[in-house]
Amino acid sequence: MPGLLKLFARKLWAAVRLSPAEIVLGLQVCYWLVRVKWGLSVRPFRTVTAMVSRSARKRPRKAAPPAHGGAGSPVGGFGPVEIGWWVERVARHLPGSYSCLPRALTAHLLCRRRGYEPVLRVGALRDSAGELQAHAWLEFQGQIVIGDLPNLGDYQQFDRAEELTL
Repeated sequence: MPGLLKLFARKLWAAVRLSPAEIVLGLQVCYWLVRVKWGLSVRPFRTVTAMVSRSARKRPRKAAPPAHGGAGSPVGGFGPVEIGWWVERVARHLPGSYSCLPRALTAHLLCRRRGYEPVLRVGALRDSAGELQAHAWLEFQGQIVIGDLPNLGDYQQFDRAEELTL
């Protein structure tokens, strides 16, 4: 138990050093990661992507001042790269595992809510054992925001992946 308290104290201290905008973004990422992962486990895929699409159209009420100088940030101060970084960071610290699909959908939703137009990519390949491996990632202006893999170029992209969430 003392080890758990020490871990909690370290995480709390780290959170204290965050700006209010970073704390809000971290909480939003946590909420949406859990909601999307839960939705994918109990609802049809199309229902979850429709929920993500509806939620992505809702804009925050008030623009926050730029926190990281997100290049060309329309709303909220965090660019797609920062949002992707936060999604990866929060997913590592939440209980359970969060695969590429909930991460990509969460980053997609949060980017769209801030006025960006990222592109969701979904692809598949057969590994050396012949097993089908699927992967989802998010791109913005040709840059991979979330889901980069060393062999990403080997994945055969599905042509209509973007239609899954729009």
